[in-house]
Amino acid sequence: MNLKKSLKRTGIILFSTITLAGVTVPGMSNAKVLADSVKSTHVEQNNSISKDSTSKQGNNISKLFKKADKYISMDGNQYVLSDEASKDFSKQELDTIQSQINNANESIKLSLNNKKVFTTVNHASKSITNYIPNTNTNNNNRKFGHMLYRYGSNKVTMGWNYVRLYMNKTTTQGVITGGIAITARITDMLATVLTDGLASVLADLVITGLAAYLGYVSVTAIKGGTYVDLNTIEMEINNAGWQ
Repeated sequence: MNLKKSLKRTGIILFSTITLAGVTVPGMSNAKVLADSVKSTHVEQNNSISKDSTSKQGNNISKLFKKADKYISMDGNQYVLSDEASKDFSKQELDTIQSQINNANESIKLSLNNKKVFTTVNHASKSITNYIPNTNTNNNNRKFGHMLYRYGSNKVTMGWNYVRLYMNKTTTQGVITGGIAITARITDMLATVLTDGLASVLADLVITGLAAYLGYVSVTAIKGGTYVDLNTIEMEINNAGWQ
């Protein structure tokens, strides 16, 4: 059950070390004017991606990755790009896709070496999941009318081009309440699959975006755990729902 099909961009962007179609942006800021500036550059760079040396309008990185997904598979614990992809993408596009794959593979290595989480690999869904110890309780199901709410789990699932954050009921209540402690907790969860800088920015996005949608409600109004789909390329929340 979706809370909302899409939550609007908050204007927070990454200024840590991140490459957008060949444009590397250092530092961190949430200034709207900087967000617009980078977004403009992002669009211009995306429009330069083509099957040949000429410009092909209308492409952006998210669309590029969606198209490339069928060429991505997992070999052991690492993502690999099929040689067949060269038939559908230019060298510049292939470089962009491979760069994202390399970043995802580094995240997997970090996860598998992280003794604070339990990591599983799902080859069918091409994803990994990091379970946060001592916070996962799925047996506490409660029924309200026609809706079934679960206490839920604290975990992070990552594909080669996306991140889904699961928050149990208690964590979700903390997000609605806000504060430094819950921001640090969400950052730590995301940091199991992302760099610290990116995790910090996306944690702010989760707290701002989810609270904005649910509104100023009492924590007792939160009946179960939630999930949030994060677009780490365009720095926005794509979707949110109950677990």
